Amino acid sequence: MKKITIFLILLTFLVSPHTGFLLSYGENSTDIVISNHDGLSKIIYEGDSFTLNFELSNRTNEELSDVYVEIEDTGSFYPLEVGSKIFLTGSIGVGKKTETSLKFKYTGGTSTRLPIKIIYTKSGSELSIIDYIGINAVPDSAKPKPEPEDTSKYIPVLNITNSSASTLEAGTTETVSFTVRNNSDYTAENITIYPNVTDGDSPFTIENLTQSRSLSRIRPNGRSSFDLKITTDATAKERSYPIKLKYQFYNDYGNPFTSEETIYIKVVNKNTYPKLHVESISLPTEEIKPGTKVDVGFLIKNIGTLEAKNINLSIQGLKGDGFSVVNMTNQQYKASLTGNKSLYVSYFLKASDKIEGGTHNLDLKLQYKDDNNNNYEDTYQFFINTKTKDEKPSNLFIENIITPNYDVQAGKEFKIKFDLKNNVVGEAKNIKISLEMDKEIIPKSPSIIKLQKINANETKPLEFTLSSTSEATTKNYPISINIEYEDDAKENEKQILNQYVGVYVEKEGEGSSSIPKIIIDQYSFNPHIVKAGENFDLNVSFLNTNRSKAVQNIKVFLTVDEETQKSGSVFTPVNSSNTFYIDYITPKSRVEKDIVMYTVPDAGPKTYTIRVNLEYEDLDGNQYNPVEFIGIPVVQQTKLETTDINLPPEAFVGEMIPISFELYNMGKVTLNNLMIRMEGNFQTEDANYFVGNFDAGNTEYYETMITPTEPGLLEGNIILSYEDSNGETVEITKNFSLNVMEAPTEEFPPEGPNPEMNRKGGIKKILSWVILIAVMAATVFIIVRKKIIKRRGIDLDE
Repeated sequence: MKKITIFLILLTFLVSPHTGFLLSYGENSTDIVISNHDGLSKIIYEGDSFTLNFELSNRTNEELSDVYVEIEDTGSFYPLEVGSKIFLTGSIGVGKKTETSLKFKYTGGTSTRLPIKIIYTKSGSELSIIDYIGINAVPDSAKPKPEPEDTSKYIPVLNITNSSASTLEAGTTETVSFTVRNNSDYTAENITIYPNVTDGDSPFTIENLTQSRSLSRIRPNGRSSFDLKITTDATAKERSYPIKLKYQFYNDYGNPFTSEETIYIKVVNKNTYPKLHVESISLPTEEIKPGTKVDVGFLIKNIGTLEAKNINLSIQGLKGDGFSVVNMTNQQYKASLTGNKSLYVSYFLKASDKIEGGTHNLDLKLQYKDDNNNNYEDTYQFFINTKTKDEKPSNLFIENIITPNYDVQAGKEFKIKFDLKNNVVGEAKNIKISLEMDKEIIPKSPSIIKLQKINANETKPLEFTLSSTSEATTKNYPISINIEYEDDAKENEKQILNQYVGVYVEKEGEGSSSIPKIIIDQYSFNPHIVKAGENFDLNVSFLNTNRSKAVQNIKVFLTVDEETQKSGSVFTPVNSSNTFYIDYITPKSRVEKDIVMYTVPDAGPKTYTIRVNLEYEDLDGNQYNPVEFIGIPVVQQTKLETTDINLPPEAFVGEMIPISFELYNMGKVTLNNLMIRMEGNFQTEDANYFVGNFDAGNTEYYETMITPTEPGLLEGNIILSYEDSNGETVEITKNFSLNVMEAPTEEFPPEGPNPEMNRKGGIKKILSWVILIAVMAATVFIIVRKKIIKRRGIDLDE
């Protein structure tokens, strides 16, 4: 009964009046208590983080200072963001409270009471108590398990909504900003965007194309942006071009997704292709007679907006009894000429001593390229008048001729302008200027102009308006400018001056509207002799022969009609397809393509034909399908192998030594006119041995005897020469060496006291040498006989 009473007293003492449980030490167990908390306000599951709010009350009659709490470890809860010992406040006044909030995480342990040790200072002494807070915690095992959810169905949808530039100008570089919108109810995270403009005929180049663009997150119906620095090719055609975007991203649950989208950006092109035009030709003002030198200058302007590069100029029509270039080369080179800019080039020409008087036609040929290495070629005619030595020089000169800097369309008007200058002291009078041309060129202004006079050093500008008729064909039409006049030197005697100009007329149906034709104007391969089993580089140049009509969407595919039994097609492209694409070829331009081809090892030695099949269209959408051909000569590689040369280990001067080896034709073609030749410091009866035609897969045995002529190191060469399938001579040299000694000699000792013994001993030595020599001779005979028998056996087998 006494024990029960004590137990009840203790139980009453332990039960506190607040919501938690209190365990105290000594008489201070109720100095400070947890007076309120929200640990039971909501259910906490395993893995959940939660915030615990509670109050501490001072129940003493004095201030409590330096108040801490220390979280006891039960394996169920641990504090977040702080350690297990936490400072709460410097003091709690008498009857006062302090509020505290701490973050915890529930680990799923079975203990749902959170022990908190409260440490404080009272009257200078540090005291502590332990109190408990009940937590409404449920272990994961007791947590209701929801049905597994398929989170992969929560798919964000990404699309480009707009960009900062929907149109780009050809030849420019611009940073374009694209806006991506998430058109779904699910967040997209860790977004990576891969732009692609390498497909097809795209004119775009993206800076740092290998680098992807990354976005961290786009919330539902949210937006984000990224930039692309885009360079547009200067020769791009005006239309819309695609940019492909590939998206890689995740939803909120970590499910990965990919999607693709194609956007279009329009290109406008204000550029024009480079076009070199001769604006004016500077001809000498003095009379040109046989043997004289003249300076001819050309003012050349690029009337296109794009740069002309690698400009080559040359004079065509030079000949021995006409004009020739002196003091310089005919071929002149200029690195570039930007759009709408001009350059001046000049030539020193010399008239031959045998040149005839009259008008001489020459051409200035211009060849150049654009930024895409398309080739252009233009030819401009000019005329030089000459006089014989006994002709009277002219006082009037034609200068600064201006003709159309474009191709004149049939039926259209054009103008010819020039200056007529009096270059002498006296006046020229009764001047008649007229034009003479073909019937397809007709005047629209008076074709004859009369001037009363031109004073000394005076210049008269003149202009004629002409037109080509509808009957004009596509060609260059010469127009003769004829001048008749009188001067003071001879009254009433007519002086005559002629100058020719050329105008290029283009007729509809023969020029811009005619059928454009692509031809292979040249091709080359490297190496020049293509060997079976090896690669070669094939360069092909495609020329648009039309003067003004472009072609586009050009598909080229190569085929070889002949095949080998083992390997199929003779030629196969290396690291590429036998089909390739050309976007555009401007009029009179070239596009070059380089292809690496492989020749199969069993291709026979001959010339093979590659069919070049072309499919293209003009700007009106008309389709064309011509075929061109390329011839490729192929040779088989030769391969002559030999065994090691058979030699004795040593030899003596004057002794015959056998030398032999075997030959194998390991290649696939016959070796023609095979010859074996011996060279060295020795004697031999068969220095040359002619094998003849050595077929593929055959074996040949060669053997000969040589005789050393001096002691020491014998060095020799065996030279194998033959002609390969290309007819070229091939030589193979095999070296050999052998140590040669002096032939042994026997010294017989003088007879002593016992002549019989000396005689017997000498006879024995002689017999020994005779036997040794006989054995060596027999050995040599046996070796030679075996070789001969082996060789004959091979010949019989063949």
